[in-house]
Amino acid sequence: MIQLIKIGIDLRVLDSLNITGLGRYALNLTQELIKFEEEEYYLIGNVHRSELECAKKIKVPVELPYGDMEFANKLLSLIGYVEDLDMIFSPFYPLPERRNFKGIVTIHDLIPLRLPDIFNNTSIYDFYDIYMRDCAKHVDHIITVSNSTKQDIMELYEIEEEKISVVYLSSHFKSCFSNEADGTTQHHTLMKYGISQSYILSICTLEPRKNLNRLLKAYEIIRTNLKEELHLVFVGGLGMRSEELIREIEKSQFKDSIIMTGYVPDEDLPILYSNAEVFVYPSLYEGFGLPVLEAMGYGVPVVTSNVSSLPEVGGEAALYCDPYDVESIAYTIEKVLLSPTLQKQLREKSLERSKLFSWEKTALQTRDVFLKCFNES
Repeated sequence: MIQLIKIGIDLRVLDSLNITGLGRYALNLTQELIKFEEEEYYLIGNVHRSELECAKKIKVPVELPYGDMEFANKLLSLIGYVEDLDMIFSPFYPLPERRNFKGIVTIHDLIPLRLPDIFNNTSIYDFYDIYMRDCAKHVDHIITVSNSTKQDIMELYEIEEEKISVVYLSSHFKSCFSNEADGTTQHHTLMKYGISQSYILSICTLEPRKNLNRLLKAYEIIRTNLKEELHLVFVGGLGMRSEELIREIEKSQFKDSIIMTGYVPDEDLPILYSNAEVFVYPSLYEGFGLPVLEAMGYGVPVVTSNVSSLPEVGGEAALYCDPYDVESIAYTIEKVLLSPTLQKQLREKSLERSKLFSWEKTALQTRDVFLKCFNES
């Protein structure tokens, strides 16, 4: 009888009732991984979720305490020993230094290390720095979600390239929602958020890293130049220092055309995406940039930053601007708004580009990393 490789997945990131971006990554990836029958997967943590009920090879040896990382890591070591696991994969959290199994982690970005001035929080910086140094010393392999982040890791921590694998993300919307809602439903959804005319869309947490203050200034230039009614729609919850953006909106001469929806449920997002004239994501730094991929999945023309991972995600299907230059942002958006031909080209390219990404592919490439790590001495 062939002995199956026993792989634990640390799902502490799913302990919260509200799934974050990291939680969605862990959930979508795990749903695909447990379909493979050549390995035996152990889901570790408080993972009693309906989305994982279809799994046949789930064992939850113990519930890990949420928030107590040191104690949880001791339990992970014990679980690995008792269950005789070959490896444990963590989609986010650090793994215990002392263990009898191989350890693989996903590092999504180095945002606090790359943009320390925006965070202005030494405790966050120190946590990331300690975490990365621990990974450099004690983790057997690192998965990251873009070549940009891989280069950051190698540059800042001198981790050898062979120890890092790039596995791209995907969008859960493609498999969960359709953009073919009837006209009445679409109209009702748009009116629910006060959207009564054409609009520029940006979806993200409202925080300085997302560079929305410059997008606001670019919007003011566009409105002045085009002299047309056009909404600017910000979709997303309030993040740190969001009050700075709110103050700028209140001072804008076009404030009555600027909409802040706050949190929007997943079922409404496809309609907001697919009806936008252009989706703009002028972020200063991303580990991946999932909203860009989501927008492309609905055939929306995309304008995004020419920095970090964003050109990797958008490829030739997006237009790029200098996120530090308001004129560059405004010019690139105007270029889309003024050319129906360009809009059509970008919509077609976006749809084709989005087909290159899937959670099945993400899971298959992640599994390849597991097997490579297992077979290394």
